Amino acid sequence: MTYLKGLRPANKFGASFGAYGWGGGAQKVIDEGLASAGIAVEASLSLKWVPDREELEKCFEYGVEFGKKVLAAKK
Repeated sequence: MTYLKGLRPANKFGASFGAYGWGGGAQKVIDEGLASAGIAVEASLSLKWVPDREELEKCFEYGVEFGKKVLAAKK
């Protein structure tokens, strides 16, 4: 995050996703770091413990939708 803040990339967007065990909180730190670097932060995806099949499908869809946004932004 330190290097990213120094770069201040223009016209970029990002998001955080992942699974956590006890406390979580890393996604908030990542989202705040992205935002402070001037990156538009999309909705994050957070899962507790090991994802089941339904949650893995949500992850896949999340990736597909994010990929569509990336491709649309390149046009």
